Amino acid sequence: MKIFCSSFIVFITIFIGMDVYGQEWKQTNGPGSGFLRSITIDPKGTIFALSSYLHRSTDSGKSWEYILRSTGRLSISQVIAQPSGKLLAVVTPITYYFDYPTSGKIIASDDHGDSWDTVAVKGIELWQGSLGEIFTVDSTQALVRSTDDGISWKHIDTVGVQGKILFTTSDTAGHLFLITGQEPHLNSTYRSTDDGMSWSLIVNGLGGISNIAVSPMGTLIGYSDFKSSGDGFFRSIDGGRTWENDFIDYGINNANNVAINKFGNIIVGDWASTDDGKTWYHPFAVQNFVYLNKLCTAADPSGFFLGNSDSGITKFSLQDTNTIEQLYVPDQATASLVSHPSGNLVGFSYYDSSSIWYSNNNEKSWKLGKHDSVYSYFGAVYAVAIDSSYDILAGEGGHVIRSDDAGAIWTYVGPNLSSGRITAIAVDPSGHVFATTPAEGVFRSTDRGHTWDQLNKGITNRSLHSIAIHQNSDVYVGGYKTIYKTIDKGLNWTNLNTNFPLNAGNVTSMVVDTKGNIIAGIDSIGVWWSSDNGLTWKKRGTGLTATKINALVSTPIGKVFAGTDSGVFYLDTSATVWTAYSVGLTAINVLSLCRDNNGRLYAGTDASGVFSSIETFNLPPLGVENSSQVYTSSLGTIYPNPTSTTATIPFSLGEREYVMLDVTDALGRTVAVLADGMFDGGAHLVQFVTNGLAPGMYYVRIHSGSVNAVKPVVVSKE
Repeated sequence: MKIFCSSFIVFITIFIGMDVYGQEWKQTNGPGSGFLRSITIDPKGTIFALSSYLHRSTDSGKSWEYILRSTGRLSISQVIAQPSGKLLAVVTPITYYFDYPTSGKIIASDDHGDSWDTVAVKGIELWQGSLGEIFTVDSTQALVRSTDDGISWKHIDTVGVQGKILFTTSDTAGHLFLITGQEPHLNSTYRSTDDGMSWSLIVNGLGGISNIAVSPMGTLIGYSDFKSSGDGFFRSIDGGRTWENDFIDYGINNANNVAINKFGNIIVGDWASTDDGKTWYHPFAVQNFVYLNKLCTAADPSGFFLGNSDSGITKFSLQDTNTIEQLYVPDQATASLVSHPSGNLVGFSYYDSSSIWYSNNNEKSWKLGKHDSVYSYFGAVYAVAIDSSYDILAGEGGHVIRSDDAGAIWTYVGPNLSSGRITAIAVDPSGHVFATTPAEGVFRSTDRGHTWDQLNKGITNRSLHSIAIHQNSDVYVGGYKTIYKTIDKGLNWTNLNTNFPLNAGNVTSMVVDTKGNIIAGIDSIGVWWSSDNGLTWKKRGTGLTATKINALVSTPIGKVFAGTDSGVFYLDTSATVWTAYSVGLTAINVLSLCRDNNGRLYAGTDASGVFSSIETFNLPPLGVENSSQVYTSSLGTIYPNPTSTTATIPFSLGEREYVMLDVTDALGRTVAVLADGMFDGGAHLVQFVTNGLAPGMYYVRIHSGSVNAVKPVVVSKE
């Protein structure tokens, strides 16, 4: 083989070895939560962030591990860290919309969240005092206090206090404070100087407030979280007897969220003070980021941690508001993943708020995808595919949505297909799109999803959950105890129940490997192979301990990966035992798997976001024919595309033959000759180096005895 251009570089990678710690996976920085409920920091600097799950970081938010999640009809609504380091959390029944829970229990952990025990008192909210006490209202609506981190509790007399107790705290002198009333009229604040034996209504300069914070200097800061109150901040330096109204404002956003560091710097809602509450200002107006919908706040000596509903956690110091650090709590349940040829990784999340996330910088950070319509939210997405135009198609509930920009903007296409959800989407070589549903069977679109036909001739069980497209264009769909096959693009279906396991459950995932084997993941009984186009089926491999096979990926070198409810497993081409491949995963329920053009695997978990594999799994060596694999001649997907430096161009040949591979500009002028000579049958990779080329559209052309094809590549600015 002759090489005529220095741009032609042999590019072979089969494995990148595991790092020195033996890790098989590393966590990406997301997708982060769209709704953080609270952030708390213990005395050792460990950060605990609560959304649908409780996560922990021991390195100032650079990495996170999942330690606790809401389950069933119960929700973790609050977590606090005591000065001793003990954690306490409130667990309440899930309520609808803005209903306030009426019952709950309190759990505690002495080992940084590794294990939890239920404490003796029930309550729906915890309040911390300045002397390390904990307050709550128990199931009898009585005020109780613990001075030993929740081990024992004592009632506090509230004779003379009118209204429902909404907030309790204590100052550094041991004075107790109660705020009572019914929302939104919070205008009664009481003070006790004798440990609750008697209470006095505060009338000296204090307006309607909902919270009281105590600074390290003992100063009391009172404020309201209702914009309509118009009272702003109140300040007391005599233990709460008299108050001054330090600032009149139209309102404070999210004033239930307060953080005070040891220097006396205070964040209340979207306001800050650096002089113990004497003056207040907006710190976020001068910062170099858009700050919206702050939900929670915490502080440690290194700075403030601000939970944002759109972009995770922002860390900054009031002394240096131009230097910020964006942190991500990777807590999303990522039901679907797809790697786009552009290099973007797109994840589809669900649970608290369904969302679409994409990363265009090697998973260093994630952005939220957006609707181009009036809709501001997404339904759950369990199915995704990429068509021949590199558009992404996804099943959002019963609808199909499309993105033509690698995951940033999404548009509804076509009608609603299912009263439930679309369970799988796949695109055949001719561009036909197939979608399965849990009750309506199979749908097909021949116009990129704009119109659909229901095609169920021969299908008797319409509860379908998976799709696989064979290299010969046959389509397979999997359902309960059966797989159907079509050889005429969905017009007729055949039930492939010959030798199918009688105890089969749902066929939840399917893939076709490079040899043309159909591989099916079946609930409770493992992974099954068919090497004769679905006529017969055989189970391969022992050692797969999972009961649910959520996703399957087959690599070009024949290795099959299974994402399961017990982690990730793989089976080599000639192996008879599945090998666990989960070192580094902090959540073992793997909902989705995909592989990018560089051969790297990505795993979407149900509690810890997305992980990437340390190893890569690429094509066989250049110019070496793989006798056990049959290749068809084709020009593969160019990646990355667009590119600013180098693009990788894959192609395959069915047999040894002459190949001309070059690149032209928009006027048809040749700008690079990448290959001109004989190539063995098999898979090949070449690199196109863009040095010296102007940004714009270029075209990669391959010409041989068996294939003539052209594909565009965009050269962008660096």
